[in-house]
Amino acid sequence: AGDACDFHAPAQFDAVFWSQSFFPTAVRAAALQVAYQSLKPGGFLVAAMQKHEPTDRLQTQAGREYTMLRLIRDGLGVPDVGAEALRQEIAAGGFIEAKIITQLAPWRVLARRPETIQSVTR
Repeated sequence: AGDACDFHAPAQFDAVFWSQSFFPTAVRAAALQVAYQSLKPGGFLVAAMQKHEPTDRLQTQAGREYTMLRLIRDGLGVPDVGAEALRQEIAAGGFIEAKIITQLAPWRVLARRPETIQSVTR
């Protein structure tokens, strides 16, 4: 076991998968920065998220699933991030061409590290 924020492998990977639903608010920016630094210039970040936008309509299966996930996330301090908010969070981390992919389940946000290195400060 370890802390993702302690991982150091500068510019070693062509792609990084960020399972962002496990990261509490306090460490999200740092974990995203590790992903950025670990990618080769032009490398891809893939971030998975729930397969649909949040809903609290308990009469639907999606609403019941979302409510259960929200209870778990709240207990772990993990934010409930919608597709556009996740795309913006990734773009703020220095990634380019961040786009939401809804053709797959779960949904994903796909982005690239720029070919030229950018310094992102938080």
